[in-house]
Amino acid sequence: MAINPEDNIDPAKYEELLLCDANNDGTIDACELFWCGVDLENEWREENCPDYGALTCGSCPWEVDYCAGAWSCFDIVYQTEYFYEAYNSNGDSQINYGDDIDQDHLDILME
Repeated sequence: MAINPEDNIDPAKYEELLLCDANNDGTIDACELFWCGVDLENEWREENCPDYGALTCGSCPWEVDYCAGAWSCFDIVYQTEYFYEAYNSNGDSQINYGDDIDQDHLDILME
């Protein structure tokens, strides 16, 4: 997955996007766009809320070792959100004994 000039993008917008082309190959892949977004967010934060510090992301969510069945960070985020919504039944922003989850499963989560 990459953005390139053949994608029918306005040439002016494409020139702006090329600032995200970290490896200078003339295309912007999902990870280059992701890191560009992180950089832009941190520029905004520095100007508008410097006391909160920079956004840090350990890796691009779309990077994955090419191993059959391997998950990317994006997959983990998706699964976490799905699991969290399913088990945080009392809406207190935590999975705990107040949720509608049986004791055995909760004990496994708490290990």
